[in-house]
Amino acid sequence: MNQLHPKICSNRSTKKRPSKIRIKHITDDEITQRRKRLIVQEIGDPHNAMWYWLSFADEKLPPGDQFLGAAIVYAHGIITPTGRAWELGINPGGECQCIGLHTIVAPRSLPIVC
Repeated sequence: MNQLHPKICSNRSTKKRPSKIRIKHITDDEITQRRKRLIVQEIGDPHNAMWYWLSFADEKLPPGDQFLGAAIVYAHGIITPTGRAWELGINPGGECQCIGLHTIVAPRSLPIVC
């Protein structure tokens, strides 16, 4: 049986890792510009269009009142679903978690409203 050289089999890197992680602070304008570029990319790729689950919460509220609601919207990426929720008037505010639903199995009797 052939044995491979230990360096070929190893998953460990021989390079030294940096001792400190550098964090770049970005301005609000840079965030806005990145967001605009991402929205253009998301809308430009038809393969991004799918259903997204949005969950809204506010951790500043008392326990038991923190969950504000959830929605499922059809959008084009990870940024555009929250905008779609605003357009539909179903965004209650707070923080939003967005998860793409790659497959939805639902009975045909349920109406789908876009």
